[in-house]
Amino acid sequence: MNLTPLDNEKTLSQNFKVCMIGLGKLGMHLCMKLLKANIDITEVVVRSRSKVTVFHNGKPINAIFSPENISPEVNVVIIAVQDDNIARVAAQVPVAENRLVLHTSGTRPLSDLEIHPHHGILYPLQSFSETVVPIWEKIPICLTPKAEDDFSRQQLENFAALAFVQNPVYCLAEHQRKVLHLAAVFTNNFVNYMLQEAYDLCAKNEVDFAILAPLAEETIRKAFMFNPYLMQTGPAVRHDRKTMDFHQQLLIENGINPTLYQYLSEAIMAAHKNDDV
Repeated sequence: MNLTPLDNEKTLSQNFKVCMIGLGKLGMHLCMKLLKANIDITEVVVRSRSKVTVFHNGKPINAIFSPENISPEVNVVIIAVQDDNIARVAAQVPVAENRLVLHTSGTRPLSDLEIHPHHGILYPLQSFSETVVPIWEKIPICLTPKAEDDFSRQQLENFAALAFVQNPVYCLAEHQRKVLHLAAVFTNNFVNYMLQEAYDLCAKNEVDFAILAPLAEETIRKAFMFNPYLMQTGPAVRHDRKTMDFHQQLLIENGINPTLYQYLSEAIMAAHKNDDV
């Protein structure tokens, strides 16, 4: 559901002091976003001090090389590392009664942070790349605070209200966040792979891949305007075996295995087997 920031001036004006652990693709962009929102990034945990200069922007940021050395004044720790390392890194963060410890994963559970009395998840639902600056205002921010802990919930909501003023912010249960991440894999990762297949096919035949951009944009626009099921088109939904056989032969001629095309076509036909064609 949409989260309404708490109307509490005293709490919202709290001086958050943040430590960011990890400066990968997400960590770097998140640091830059927080700095622009005038959030105090007191220190960052890095493997190389040179990375800090990338987003320093004139603001003094202390670089440290181990979570064990996080300053006692830090009251928000954001762990932005690979999923398999979250629990290990969280265990190295000094436990403090008034500190909120967060991770940014779409799949890892709250229990990875259970050593800390107050914890939660701050999951920006977007694909991040080193060379592309994200449009933060369009990125949904998904929050999952520790269950039955008013301090964790209030601090997480207030932090999001200060850091992501223009963003859509949602409070999700653990299972909702995990399902959303899975849906995001279909929406982003698998779609991007399909686009790569189209790109390769075009490149092999000296066809400008950009010609497909309006088609891709219209497909996404209609999918989110209506039910994607109702917007399905193409030879598979029409059960047009002749065209599908021709496409598979064309793939073979281009040195591309037709197995994926076959699987997806069969899946579409099965989903629409009762449709009028």
